[in-house]
Amino acid sequence: MNEEKDVSKALEQMDGFWWQIRAQFDNYLDAADGQVKSFKAALKVLQSYSLECTTNFAGIKDAFAASARADHQSHSVLNQVWTTVLPAVGVLTAKIEDSAYLLLFAQADVRSVNIGERFGLNTSVAWKQFCMKSNKQKAVAEKVVHAAIEEGIYGQALKQLTVMLGHLVMLEDRFMFGGLGEAPSAEALDQAVERLNVAKESVEEAIPPLAESLLKRAVSFCQ
Repeated sequence: MNEEKDVSKALEQMDGFWWQIRAQFDNYLDAADGQVKSFKAALKVLQSYSLECTTNFAGIKDAFAASARADHQSHSVLNQVWTTVLPAVGVLTAKIEDSAYLLLFAQADVRSVNIGERFGLNTSVAWKQFCMKSNKQKAVAEKVVHAAIEEGIYGQALKQLTVMLGHLVMLEDRFMFGGLGEAPSAEALDQAVERLNVAKESVEEAIPPLAESLLKRAVSFCQ
C-alpha cells in the first residue's frame, strides 16, 4: 500500500513539472513559428519586387521590418523560456535521482507482472519448458523484467524525460543559430543529463534482484 502511494506521489510530482515545462516549450514553438512565417512573408514580398514588379520598395521595407520584429520577439521568448525551464528541469532531475523515482517505477512495473501470461505458464507445454529447465529460469526472469519496465511506467517516464531533455538541447542550439552566443548556464543541462543517467544506472543495477523476486513468484507456479 505504501509502495503504491510512493509511486502515485512521484508520478503526480513528475506530471506537475512536465506540464509546467511543456507550457514553456509551447510558448517558444509558437514564437518560432511566427518568426518563420514572418520571414517567409518577407521573402515573398522580395520576390514580388524583384521578379514580378508588383511591390514597391516601401513594401519590402515594411515586410523585413516585420520579420525583424518577429526575430526579436522569438529571441526574447527563447531567453524567457530557457531561464524558466532550466531550473525546473534541474529540480525535477534532482528529485528523480535523490528519491529514486525511476527505481520506484521499475519496481511497480515488476509487481504488476502477470506471471502466467509473461512466463507463458498458462499452457502445459510452456509450463514444462519453464519449470523443468531451472538453469534457464533466471535468464527468462531478467528478460521478463526488462520487457515489463520498458513497456510500463518506467519506460513511459524515461521516454518523457528524454523528450524533455531533447527539447532543451534544441533550445540551446537556437541560441547559437540565432546569433545570441552560448546559452546561459548551459552546464546545468549537462548536470540534468548526468542525474538522469545515474538514475537509469540504479535501475540497471536493480535488474538482477528484481528478476530474483519475480522468479520466486513464477517458481511458485511450478509447485
